[in-house]
Amino acid sequence: GLGDVYKRQTKDKSFISITLSVKNSVISFEISNPIVETKTGGQASKGQDGGLGLSNLKRRLRLMYEDKHALDICTKDNVFTARMTLT
Repeated sequence: GLGDVYKRQTKDKSFISITLSVKNSVISFEISNPIVETKTGGQASKGQDGGLGLSNLKRRLRLMYEDKHALDICTKDNVFTARMTLT
């Protein structure tokens, strides 16, 4: 979740970008943050496949919003971005 993103940030290259908008009953949410390496050398943000949090989010969206949602996840230039739309 958002708290995990905050905890993993480093002092020199930290940012969290969050955008939320509602227009014509469509909710759009976007969050971006840098991909940082963990102390064990792995990546905190897993990209396309994601970690447990993304798996849970995808499952909940399917259950609660069926065909009324879109979730796009991408990694570019070491930045993880997730975009979600609810209609």
